[in-house]
Amino acid sequence: MKHIFFILAFALFTPLTAQADYYVWKDAHSDIKLTYPDTWAQTSPYDPDTIVRVEAPGKDMAECKIRVREDRRFLVYPQRYRAAIQEMAYSEDFWNDYLASYDNVIMHRLDNGAGLGNAFASLMTASYMSNHPLKGIHKTSIALAGLYRDKAVIYECSARAEAFNNYQNMFQSILNSVEFDKEFHELPTGHNTEMQKGPMVQTRDPSDRYTSQY
Repeated sequence: MKHIFFILAFALFTPLTAQADYYVWKDAHSDIKLTYPDTWAQTSPYDPDTIVRVEAPGKDMAECKIRVREDRRFLVYPQRYRAAIQEMAYSEDFWNDYLASYDNVIMHRLDNGAGLGNAFASLMTASYMSNHPLKGIHKTSIALAGLYRDKAVIYECSARAEAFNNYQNMFQSILNSVEFDKEFHELPTGHNTEMQKGPMVQTRDPSDRYTSQY
């Protein structure tokens, strides 16, 4: 059973202080948590491994989702190898397979050493033509994938390509809210490298020791 909690938060979007309302969602099975604006709606997932999917209002088809897959292949390795495991198992080959269901795929960037919750992750941005739920929609997506203990976690946000830049700040805000129940007493889990020039969004690794931007 999944639980949704309602909280009040304050965000500074202008020199004036504005009040904003948010939902905090937590999956009872995986204990993954994220926060999203109350103007967004939780909707039914398309994929069986999607544990949560939220959509922005409007016609830009902006959405974020988290998918979780069991992966017990690397449980025997000490946690100090997590970065190397991510680069081997959740990098270019993984994303090529992940995007294979779309048409006209262009991968714009791929970085290892990003942070997703408490996991090392790869970060990918791509454009493609959608096949579901509607076919032939030109979309742009930003996604991260990493392994934490026996769970592969994929965080993906997308929107119509022409509107994607309008949602980058919100996509990053939702990403920054993703939390896992801590299972390792780990060293810093990596950081996102600087992205291409454009709107700059800051992100912190789970230890709060580093701040990166894109």
